[in-house]
Amino acid sequence: MSCRIPASSLGVIAALVLSAVVARGDIVLDPAGGASVGYVQVDSGSASMTGTPYTITSPLTLPPTQSVTDGTDLSTATYSLSGTNFNVGFVQSRGGALPQAGASSNGTFFFKATDQYTDFTLDGSYTYTSPRAFISVELYDQTSGADYYELQDVQNNLGLGAGTLIVGSQSPPGSLSGALTLGDHYEFLWEAFTQAYPNADGGASATGNLGISFTDTAAVPLPATAYAGLGLLGGLGCWMVARRRKVAAE
Repeated sequence: MSCRIPASSLGVIAALVLSAVVARGDIVLDPAGGASVGYVQVDSGSASMTGTPYTITSPLTLPPTQSVTDGTDLSTATYSLSGTNFNVGFVQSRGGALPQAGASSNGTFFFKATDQYTDFTLDGSYTYTSPRAFISVELYDQTSGADYYELQDVQNNLGLGAGTLIVGSQSPPGSLSGALTLGDHYEFLWEAFTQAYPNADGGASATGNLGISFTDTAAVPLPATAYAGLGLLGGLGCWMVARRRKVAAE
């Protein structure tokens, strides 16, 4: 006897099959590419102070935060790292009595993919109370030379007020997402700062985050128990069809 599985059963089976596609990203630190380090700095306009460099390890050294202060000037960076994401959060404030006064964060994260199906996306945002505000993100493939980046820079001499810079809101030379190549060496570079430029101002603050996320949509084989369930659903579907036919015949 042959039968067609009801549409309702097909929907359940399709959902089970789709659930076998998992979202995961597999990346690891790559010391062979270079030292992964983050920096914070404040500048009063006449002198600058740089905080202790934060060495990025896996797992991260706790607490995963670095900070530097000088009077009312402050720059803090907080790091998060997993197999699916690397992110740096910022809290910055500065005076503006002198031109060039500023607060900044920057650094480089070296990594490589451990899965041939890993994709990446550059992301983040930066909210500031008064320009000059600047952000940049870049992914560079040391092996192939491929380069993906975006830079945004607004300055108070343009008459602009407070705002938010969002990664991806401009058209960069390269895409902000793509596929990693297994075996290649990568470096992710970031920078974010607020600055009194070109003239002195009343000071400013900024918060935000910049990062890179990883996903993997490669199909993962279903376990034997799942295949048994699919078979049960198919058999149940056929039984239901046969029973309806028998009732109709009566």
